[in-house]
Amino acid sequence: MSANTPFVLANATPYTWVLTGSESSKPMSAWSFPDLPSGISPPVHIEFQEGSVAGDTAAATYTFGDNSGFQHQFQIQARYLKAGTYAVQAYFQNLETPNHPKGSTIPLVGSFVLAGDGPANFVSSFPPSGWMSTYLDLLTKYTLREICLPGSHDAGMSVLQGGTAGVNRDNVITQDSNILFQLGNGVRYFDIRPVISAGRYLTGHYSQVPVVGAWVGGNGQSMESIVAEVNDFTSREKELIILHLTHTRNTDVGFTSYRPFNKEEWQNFVGTLLSKINYRYISSSSTNPVDLTALTVGEYITHQPAVLVVCDCDPDFLPSGSGLYTNANFPLTDDYADTEDLETMKLDQFTKMRKNRPAYNSPCFLLSWTLTQNPWSAVGAPGGTSIFDLARRANPELVKVLFANITANNMNGPNIILEDFVGEDAVAMAIAVNFFVHGRKT
Repeated sequence: MSANTPFVLANATPYTWVLTGSESSKPMSAWSFPDLPSGISPPVHIEFQEGSVAGDTAAATYTFGDNSGFQHQFQIQARYLKAGTYAVQAYFQNLETPNHPKGSTIPLVGSFVLAGDGPANFVSSFPPSGWMSTYLDLLTKYTLREICLPGSHDAGMSVLQGGTAGVNRDNVITQDSNILFQLGNGVRYFDIRPVISAGRYLTGHYSQVPVVGAWVGGNGQSMESIVAEVNDFTSREKELIILHLTHTRNTDVGFTSYRPFNKEEWQNFVGTLLSKINYRYISSSSTNPVDLTALTVGEYITHQPAVLVVCDCDPDFLPSGSGLYTNANFPLTDDYADTEDLETMKLDQFTKMRKNRPAYNSPCFLLSWTLTQNPWSAVGAPGGTSIFDLARRANPELVKVLFANITANNMNGPNIILEDFVGEDAVAMAIAVNFFVHGRKT
Protein backbone atom coordinates (compact mmCIF):
# COMPACT_ATOMS: atom_id res chain seq x y z
CA MET A 1 0.00 0.00 0.00
CA SER A 2 1.06 3.59 -0.52
CA ALA A 3 0.86 6.64 1.70
CA ASN A 4 -2.63 8.09 2.29
CA THR A 5 -4.35 4.93 1.03
CA PRO A 6 -7.30 4.31 3.39
CA PHE A 7 -7.29 0.98 5.18
CA VAL A 8 -10.73 -0.40 6.13
CA LEU A 9 -11.65 -2.38 9.24
CA ALA A 10 -14.95 -4.30 9.00
CA ASN A 11 -16.48 -5.58 12.25
CA ALA A 12 -19.14 -8.18 11.39
CA THR A 13 -18.98 -9.80 14.84
CA PRO A 14 -21.70 -9.06 17.42
CA TYR A 15 -19.09 -7.53 19.74
CA THR A 16 -17.46 -4.13 20.14
CA TRP A 17 -13.75 -4.10 19.37
CA VAL A 18 -11.93 -1.99 21.96
CA LEU A 19 -8.58 -0.43 21.11
CA THR A 20 -6.36 -1.55 23.99
CA GLY A 21 -2.95 -0.66 22.60
CA SER A 22 -1.25 1.49 19.99
CA GLU A 23 2.48 1.77 19.42
CA SER A 24 4.99 2.65 16.74
CA SER A 25 8.76 2.64 16.42
CA LYS A 26 8.62 6.33 15.43
CA PRO A 27 5.83 8.94 15.55
CA MET A 28 3.29 8.47 12.71
CA SER A 29 1.86 11.16 10.43
CA ALA A 30 -1.50 9.33 10.46
CA TRP A 31 -2.41 6.46 12.78
CA SER A 32 -5.82 6.72 14.41
CA PHE A 33 -7.71 3.50 15.11
CA PRO A 34 -11.13 3.90 16.79
CA ASP A 35 -13.16 1.53 18.95
CA LEU A 36 -15.42 -0.41 16.59
CA PRO A 37 -19.03 -1.31 17.48
CA SER A 38 -20.66 -4.22 15.64
CA GLY A 39 -21.54 -3.55 12.01
CA ILE A 40 -19.05 -0.71 11.56
CA SER A 41 -16.47 -0.54 8.76
CA PRO A 42 -14.54 2.74 8.93
CA PRO A 43 -11.56 3.71 6.78
CA VAL A 44 -8.38 4.29 8.81
CA HIS A 45 -5.51 6.37 7.43
CA ILE A 46 -2.02 4.98 7.86
CA GLU A 47 0.89 7.23 7.03
CA PHE A 48 4.52 6.98 8.11
CA GLN A 49 6.45 10.20 8.64
CA GLU A 50 8.74 11.57 5.97
CA GLY A 51 12.19 10.18 6.65
CA SER A 52 10.95 6.76 7.75
CA VAL A 53 13.21 3.88 6.84
CA ALA A 54 12.59 0.27 5.90
CA GLY A 55 11.65 -1.71 8.98
CA ASP A 56 9.82 1.05 10.86
CA THR A 57 6.64 -0.42 12.36
CA ALA A 58 3.34 0.43 14.00
CA ALA A 59 0.70 -1.75 15.65
CA ALA A 60 -2.87 -1.30 16.93
CA THR A 61 -4.24 -3.89 19.37
CA TYR A 62 -7.96 -4.72 19.58
CA THR A 63 -9.62 -6.74 22.34
CA PHE A 64 -13.19 -8.00 22.59
CA GLY A 65 -15.01 -10.52 24.78
CA ASP A 66 -17.41 -13.19 23.55
CA ASN A 67 -20.55 -14.47 25.28
CA SER A 68 -18.48 -16.74 27.56
CA GLY A 69 -16.35 -13.83 28.71
CA PHE A 70 -13.25 -15.00 26.84
CA GLN A 71 -11.08 -12.13 25.67
CA HIS A 72 -10.03 -12.28 22.01
CA GLN A 73 -7.16 -10.12 20.84
CA PHE A 74 -5.58 -9.26 17.51
CA GLN A 75 -3.28 -6.60 16.08
CA ILE A 76 -3.20 -4.65 12.86
CA GLN A 77 0.50 -4.20 12.09
CA ALA A 78 2.08 -1.92 9.49
CA ARG A 79 5.70 -2.01 8.32
CA TYR A 80 7.39 0.66 6.23
CA LEU A 81 8.96 -0.64 3.00
CA LYS A 82 10.36 2.14 0.82
CA ALA A 83 9.41 5.25 -1.14
CA GLY A 84 6.24 5.90 0.84
CA THR A 85 4.94 2.33 0.64
CA TYR A 86 4.10 -0.02 3.49
CA ALA A 87 2.78 -3.52 4.16
CA VAL A 88 -0.10 -4.36 6.51
CA GLN A 89 -0.92 -7.62 8.24
CA ALA A 90 -3.24 -8.96 10.93
CA TYR A 91 -1.62 -10.82 13.81
CA PHE A 92 -3.86 -13.22 15.76
CA GLN A 93 -2.55 -12.85 19.32
CA ASN A 94 -5.43 -14.54 21.13
CA LEU A 95 -7.81 -15.12 18.27
CA GLU A 96 -8.27 -18.01 15.87
CA THR A 97 -10.39 -19.09 12.92
CA PRO A 98 -10.66 -22.56 11.36
CA ASN A 99 -7.76 -21.84 9.00
CA HIS A 100 -5.80 -19.22 10.97
CA PRO A 101 -4.53 -20.44 14.38
CA LYS A 102 -3.38 -18.27 17.25
CA GLY A 103 -0.01 -16.71 16.52
CA SER A 104 -0.56 -16.61 12.76
CA THR A 105 -0.49 -13.58 10.50
CA ILE A 106 -2.55 -12.64 7.43
CA PRO A 107 -1.17 -10.28 4.77
CA LEU A 108 -3.73 -7.59 4.01
CA VAL A 109 -4.21 -5.42 0.94
CA GLY A 110 -6.77 -2.76 1.80
CA SER A 111 -9.00 -4.15 4.53
CA PHE A 112 -9.46 -6.57 7.41
CA VAL A 113 -12.81 -8.33 7.82
CA LEU A 114 -13.82 -10.43 10.83
CA ALA A 115 -17.22 -12.07 11.38
CA GLY A 116 -18.72 -14.74 13.62
CA ASP A 117 -19.33 -15.08 17.34
CA GLY A 118 -16.79 -17.60 18.62
CA PRO A 119 -13.60 -19.56 17.87
CA ALA A 120 -15.45 -22.37 16.07
CA ASN A 121 -17.09 -20.03 13.59
CA PHE A 122 -15.00 -16.89 13.37
CA VAL A 123 -14.13 -16.12 9.76
CA SER A 124 -11.71 -13.48 8.56
CA SER A 125 -10.07 -12.18 5.44
CA PHE A 126 -8.65 -15.12 3.45
CA PRO A 127 -11.32 -17.65 4.55
CA PRO A 128 -11.01 -21.42 4.10
CA SER A 129 -11.06 -22.70 0.50
CA GLY A 130 -14.05 -24.88 1.38
CA TRP A 131 -15.81 -22.19 3.38
CA MET A 132 -19.38 -23.41 2.79
CA SER A 133 -18.57 -26.86 4.18
CA THR A 134 -16.59 -25.32 7.03
CA TYR A 135 -19.57 -23.22 8.10
CA LEU A 136 -22.32 -25.63 6.99
CA ASP A 137 -23.86 -25.71 10.48
CA LEU A 138 -24.64 -22.02 10.09
CA LEU A 139 -25.76 -22.11 6.45
CA THR A 140 -27.51 -25.47 6.10
CA LYS A 141 -31.09 -24.38 6.91
CA TYR A 142 -31.11 -21.23 4.79
CA THR A 143 -32.24 -20.98 1.18
CA LEU A 144 -30.32 -19.26 -1.59
CA ARG A 145 -32.70 -16.32 -1.05
CA GLU A 146 -31.39 -16.02 2.50
CA ILE A 147 -27.62 -16.20 2.02
CA CYS A 148 -24.92 -14.21 0.25
CA LEU A 149 -22.40 -15.60 -2.24
CA PRO A 150 -19.33 -13.96 -3.83
CA GLY A 151 -19.57 -13.80 -7.61
CA SER A 152 -17.28 -13.31 -10.59
CA HIS A 153 -18.39 -11.07 -13.48
CA ASP A 154 -17.42 -12.35 -16.95
CA ALA A 155 -15.67 -15.10 -15.03
CA GLY A 156 -13.83 -16.73 -17.92
CA MET A 157 -12.08 -13.57 -19.09
CA SER A 158 -8.71 -13.89 -17.38
CA VAL A 159 -6.91 -14.46 -20.70
CA LEU A 160 -7.25 -13.07 -24.22
CA GLN A 161 -7.33 -15.58 -27.07
CA GLY A 162 -8.16 -13.56 -30.15
CA GLY A 163 -10.97 -11.18 -30.95
CA THR A 164 -12.10 -8.29 -33.10
CA ALA A 165 -10.20 -5.22 -34.25
CA GLY A 166 -9.62 -2.78 -31.41
CA VAL A 167 -9.57 -5.47 -28.73
CA ASN A 168 -6.90 -5.45 -26.04
CA ARG A 169 -6.49 -6.51 -22.43
CA ASP A 170 -7.75 -3.16 -21.15
CA ASN A 171 -11.20 -3.52 -22.69
CA VAL A 172 -11.93 -7.27 -22.38
CA ILE A 173 -10.01 -8.78 -19.43
CA THR A 174 -12.25 -8.79 -16.34
CA GLN A 175 -10.48 -11.26 -14.01
CA ASP A 176 -6.86 -11.88 -13.07
CA SER A 177 -7.08 -15.64 -12.50
CA ASN A 178 -8.73 -18.71 -13.99
CA ILE A 179 -11.86 -20.41 -12.67
CA LEU A 180 -9.94 -22.94 -10.57
CA PHE A 181 -8.02 -20.20 -8.76
CA GLN A 182 -11.22 -18.21 -8.21
CA LEU A 183 -12.88 -21.31 -6.74
CA GLY A 184 -9.94 -21.79 -4.40
CA ASN A 185 -10.27 -18.17 -3.28
CA GLY A 186 -13.91 -18.76 -2.35
CA VAL A 187 -15.94 -17.51 -5.34
CA ARG A 188 -19.16 -19.54 -5.67
CA TYR A 189 -21.22 -17.80 -8.40
CA PHE A 190 -19.79 -17.52 -11.91
CA ASP A 191 -21.19 -15.33 -14.67
CA ILE A 192 -19.90 -17.31 -17.69
CA ARG A 193 -20.51 -16.12 -21.25
CA PRO A 194 -19.99 -18.88 -23.83
CA VAL A 195 -19.22 -18.08 -27.45
CA ILE A 196 -18.53 -20.07 -30.58
CA SER A 197 -15.32 -18.93 -32.24
CA ALA A 198 -13.73 -20.83 -35.14
CA GLY A 199 -16.02 -23.72 -34.25
CA ARG A 200 -14.84 -23.94 -30.61
CA TYR A 201 -16.78 -23.26 -27.42
CA LEU A 202 -14.89 -20.53 -25.56
CA THR A 203 -15.85 -17.76 -23.18
CA GLY A 204 -16.16 -14.27 -24.56
CA HIS A 205 -16.59 -10.64 -23.68
CA TYR A 206 -18.38 -8.92 -26.55
CA SER A 207 -20.46 -5.76 -26.82
CA GLN A 208 -22.42 -4.25 -29.66
CA VAL A 209 -21.00 -0.74 -29.96
CA PRO A 210 -23.18 1.75 -31.89
CA VAL A 211 -20.31 4.19 -32.49
CA VAL A 212 -18.60 1.62 -34.73
CA GLY A 213 -21.71 -0.22 -35.90
CA ALA A 214 -20.38 -3.67 -35.00
CA TRP A 215 -19.56 -6.10 -32.22
CA VAL A 216 -16.28 -5.57 -30.38
CA GLY A 217 -14.65 -8.04 -28.02
CA GLY A 218 -12.44 -11.03 -27.46
CA ASN A 219 -12.25 -14.63 -26.27
CA GLY A 220 -11.14 -15.94 -22.90
CA GLN A 221 -10.84 -19.37 -21.30
CA SER A 222 -12.15 -22.34 -23.25
CA MET A 223 -15.27 -23.98 -21.90
CA GLU A 224 -13.37 -27.26 -21.94
CA SER A 225 -10.82 -25.85 -19.48
CA ILE A 226 -13.57 -24.46 -17.23
CA VAL A 227 -15.32 -27.84 -17.04
CA ALA A 228 -12.00 -29.49 -16.17
CA GLU A 229 -11.25 -26.92 -13.47
CA VAL A 230 -14.68 -27.22 -11.86
CA ASN A 231 -14.30 -31.01 -11.81
CA ASP A 232 -10.83 -30.64 -10.31
CA PHE A 233 -12.19 -28.48 -7.49
CA THR A 234 -15.20 -30.67 -6.70
CA SER A 235 -12.93 -33.73 -6.50
CA ARG A 236 -11.41 -32.10 -3.39
CA GLU A 237 -14.02 -29.77 -1.88
CA LYS A 238 -17.67 -30.32 -0.95
CA GLU A 239 -19.13 -26.96 -1.95
CA LEU A 240 -22.07 -25.49 -3.85
CA ILE A 241 -21.00 -23.89 -7.14
CA ILE A 242 -23.35 -21.93 -9.42
CA LEU A 243 -22.48 -21.63 -13.11
CA HIS A 244 -24.75 -19.12 -14.84
CA LEU A 245 -24.29 -19.39 -18.61
CA THR A 246 -25.51 -16.18 -20.25
CA HIS A 247 -24.94 -13.86 -23.22
CA THR A 248 -24.14 -16.70 -25.66
CA ARG A 249 -22.87 -15.54 -29.06
CA ASN A 250 -21.91 -17.27 -32.28
CA THR A 251 -19.05 -15.12 -33.54
CA ASP A 252 -18.62 -17.17 -36.71
CA VAL A 253 -21.67 -15.62 -38.40
CA GLY A 254 -20.38 -12.11 -39.22
CA PHE A 255 -19.12 -9.31 -37.01
CA THR A 256 -22.23 -7.15 -37.46
CA SER A 257 -24.75 -9.84 -36.49
CA TYR A 258 -23.47 -12.09 -33.69
CA ARG A 259 -26.47 -14.04 -32.43
CA PRO A 260 -27.28 -16.25 -29.41
CA PHE A 261 -26.79 -20.03 -29.72
CA ASN A 262 -29.59 -21.80 -31.56
CA LYS A 263 -31.06 -25.14 -30.48
CA GLU A 264 -28.53 -27.22 -32.40
CA GLU A 265 -25.61 -25.26 -30.93
CA TRP A 266 -26.96 -25.60 -27.39
CA GLN A 267 -27.50 -29.33 -27.81
CA ASN A 268 -23.97 -29.77 -29.12
CA PHE A 269 -22.70 -27.65 -26.21
CA VAL A 270 -24.54 -29.89 -23.74
CA GLY A 271 -23.44 -33.12 -25.38
CA THR A 272 -19.77 -32.29 -25.73
CA LEU A 273 -19.11 -30.22 -22.59
CA LEU A 274 -21.88 -29.47 -20.07
CA SER A 275 -22.74 -33.16 -19.67
CA LYS A 276 -19.17 -33.71 -18.45
CA ILE A 277 -19.57 -31.48 -15.39
CA ASN A 278 -19.48 -33.73 -12.36
CA TYR A 279 -21.95 -33.43 -9.45
CA ARG A 280 -24.56 -31.51 -11.44
CA TYR A 281 -27.47 -30.87 -9.11
CA ILE A 282 -30.64 -32.71 -10.17
CA SER A 283 -33.81 -31.68 -8.34
CA SER A 284 -36.28 -34.32 -7.18
CA SER A 285 -39.09 -31.76 -6.94
CA SER A 286 -42.29 -32.36 -8.90
CA THR A 287 -42.90 -28.61 -9.17
CA ASN A 288 -42.55 -27.28 -12.71
CA PRO A 289 -40.66 -25.07 -12.98
CA VAL A 290 -38.78 -25.76 -9.75
CA ASP A 291 -37.49 -22.64 -7.97
CA LEU A 292 -33.87 -23.47 -7.21
CA THR A 293 -33.46 -20.35 -5.07
CA ALA A 294 -36.05 -21.67 -2.60
CA LEU A 295 -33.90 -24.72 -1.75
CA THR A 296 -31.65 -24.70 1.30
CA VAL A 297 -27.89 -25.01 1.32
CA GLY A 298 -28.35 -28.32 3.14
CA GLU A 299 -30.41 -29.63 0.23
CA TYR A 300 -27.52 -28.86 -2.13
CA ILE A 301 -24.51 -29.85 -0.05
CA THR A 302 -25.28 -33.34 1.25
CA HIS A 303 -22.66 -36.09 1.20
CA GLN A 304 -21.15 -34.60 -1.94
CA PRO A 305 -20.65 -31.24 -3.68
CA ALA A 306 -23.27 -29.70 -5.93
CA VAL A 307 -22.83 -27.80 -9.19
CA LEU A 308 -25.91 -25.82 -10.18
CA VAL A 309 -25.87 -25.08 -13.93
CA VAL A 310 -28.29 -22.38 -15.09
CA CYS A 311 -28.54 -21.68 -18.84
CA ASP A 312 -29.99 -18.58 -20.46
CA CYS A 313 -31.89 -20.42 -23.19
CA ASP A 314 -35.22 -21.93 -24.17
CA PRO A 315 -36.09 -24.90 -21.88
CA ASP A 316 -36.68 -27.02 -25.00
CA PHE A 317 -32.97 -26.73 -25.80
CA LEU A 318 -31.99 -28.76 -22.70
CA PRO A 319 -32.61 -32.47 -22.02
CA SER A 320 -34.87 -33.08 -19.01
CA GLY A 321 -33.33 -34.61 -15.91
CA SER A 322 -29.84 -33.54 -16.99
CA GLY A 323 -29.03 -31.22 -14.11
CA LEU A 324 -29.25 -28.25 -16.48
CA TYR A 325 -31.76 -25.50 -15.75
CA THR A 326 -32.90 -22.19 -17.24
CA ASN A 327 -33.45 -18.71 -15.85
CA ALA A 328 -37.07 -19.69 -15.11
CA ASN A 329 -35.67 -21.96 -12.38
CA PHE A 330 -33.43 -19.27 -10.93
CA PRO A 331 -35.38 -16.01 -10.42
CA LEU A 332 -32.81 -13.27 -9.98
CA THR A 333 -32.72 -9.48 -10.23
CA ASP A 334 -29.52 -8.61 -12.09
CA ASP A 335 -29.52 -5.02 -13.32
CA TYR A 336 -26.14 -3.28 -13.56
CA ALA A 337 -25.73 0.50 -13.34
CA ASP A 338 -23.99 0.94 -16.73
CA THR A 339 -21.79 3.82 -15.60
CA GLU A 340 -18.14 4.71 -15.03
CA ASP A 341 -19.04 6.89 -12.05
CA LEU A 342 -18.60 5.22 -8.65
CA GLU A 343 -21.13 7.29 -6.70
CA THR A 344 -23.76 6.80 -9.40
CA MET A 345 -23.18 3.03 -9.34
CA LYS A 346 -23.43 2.86 -5.53
CA LEU A 347 -26.70 4.79 -5.44
CA ASP A 348 -28.12 2.79 -8.34
CA GLN A 349 -27.32 -0.62 -6.86
CA PHE A 350 -28.41 0.06 -3.29
CA THR A 351 -31.63 1.70 -4.51
CA LYS A 352 -32.40 -1.37 -6.60
CA MET A 353 -31.48 -3.66 -3.71
CA ARG A 354 -33.89 -1.95 -1.31
CA LYS A 355 -36.63 -2.02 -3.95
CA ASN A 356 -36.17 -5.69 -4.80
CA ARG A 357 -35.28 -7.02 -1.33
CA PRO A 358 -38.02 -5.54 0.88
CA ALA A 359 -38.52 -8.71 2.92
CA TYR A 360 -36.53 -11.57 4.37
CA ASN A 361 -37.51 -14.11 1.72
CA SER A 362 -37.70 -11.83 -1.33
CA PRO A 363 -36.39 -13.20 -4.66
CA CYS A 364 -32.63 -13.16 -5.10
CA PHE A 365 -30.82 -9.92 -5.81
CA LEU A 366 -27.42 -9.64 -7.48
CA LEU A 367 -25.40 -6.60 -6.40
CA SER A 368 -23.52 -5.70 -9.57
CA TRP A 369 -20.52 -3.95 -8.00
CA THR A 370 -19.02 -3.13 -11.36
CA LEU A 371 -18.21 0.00 -13.32
CA THR A 372 -18.74 -0.03 -17.09
CA GLN A 373 -16.43 1.47 -19.68
CA ASN A 374 -17.79 4.26 -21.81
CA PRO A 375 -18.11 3.46 -25.55
CA TRP A 376 -14.73 4.95 -26.48
CA SER A 377 -12.90 2.99 -23.79
CA ALA A 378 -14.82 -0.13 -24.87
CA VAL A 379 -13.48 0.11 -28.42
CA GLY A 380 -9.90 0.63 -27.24
CA ALA A 381 -9.61 4.33 -27.99
CA PRO A 382 -6.40 5.98 -26.71
CA GLY A 383 -6.69 7.44 -23.22
CA GLY A 384 -9.60 5.21 -22.20
CA THR A 385 -10.02 3.80 -18.71
CA SER A 386 -9.30 0.06 -18.41
CA ILE A 387 -11.65 -2.43 -16.76
CA PHE A 388 -8.89 -3.11 -14.24
CA ASP A 389 -8.66 0.55 -13.27
CA LEU A 390 -12.44 0.75 -12.89
CA ALA A 391 -12.42 -2.33 -10.65
CA ARG A 392 -9.55 -0.89 -8.60
CA ARG A 393 -11.76 2.16 -8.04
CA ALA A 394 -14.94 0.23 -7.14
CA ASN A 395 -13.88 -2.87 -5.24
CA PRO A 396 -12.34 -1.27 -2.11
CA GLU A 397 -15.47 0.83 -1.62
CA LEU A 398 -17.63 -2.26 -0.97
CA VAL A 399 -16.06 -2.94 2.43
CA LYS A 400 -16.71 0.65 3.53
CA VAL A 401 -20.41 0.86 2.67
CA LEU A 402 -22.03 -2.58 2.55
CA PHE A 403 -22.88 -3.04 6.25
CA ALA A 404 -24.47 0.40 6.38
CA ASN A 405 -26.94 -0.73 3.71
CA ILE A 406 -28.10 -4.03 5.22
CA THR A 407 -29.80 -4.92 8.48
CA ALA A 408 -28.47 -7.46 10.98
CA ASN A 409 -30.86 -10.39 11.60
CA ASN A 410 -32.81 -9.60 8.41
CA MET A 411 -31.44 -10.69 5.05
CA ASN A 412 -32.46 -7.67 3.01
CA GLY A 413 -28.96 -7.44 1.58
CA PRO A 414 -27.53 -8.93 -1.61
CA ASN A 415 -27.62 -12.64 -2.39
CA ILE A 416 -24.72 -12.36 -4.84
CA ILE A 417 -21.91 -9.79 -4.84
CA LEU A 418 -20.56 -9.59 -8.40
CA GLU A 419 -17.21 -7.98 -9.17
CA ASP A 420 -14.63 -7.59 -11.90
CA PHE A 421 -11.19 -8.72 -10.71
CA VAL A 422 -12.97 -10.31 -7.75
CA GLY A 423 -10.66 -10.51 -4.75
CA GLU A 424 -10.55 -11.70 -1.19
CA ASP A 425 -12.42 -8.59 0.01
CA ALA A 426 -15.60 -9.56 -1.86
CA VAL A 427 -15.32 -13.16 -0.68
CA ALA A 428 -14.74 -12.12 2.94
CA MET A 429 -17.58 -9.59 2.80
CA ALA A 430 -20.06 -12.08 1.33
CA ILE A 431 -19.25 -14.57 4.07
CA ALA A 432 -19.37 -11.79 6.67
CA VAL A 433 -22.88 -10.85 5.50
CA ASN A 434 -24.02 -14.40 6.29
CA PHE A 435 -22.61 -14.19 9.81
CA PHE A 436 -23.79 -10.62 10.33
CA VAL A 437 -27.34 -11.59 9.36
CA HIS A 438 -27.62 -15.16 10.65
CA GLY A 439 -24.82 -15.61 13.17
CA ARG A 440 -26.95 -14.57 16.14
CA LYS A 441 -29.95 -16.74 15.27
CA THR A 442 -28.37 -20.22 15.46
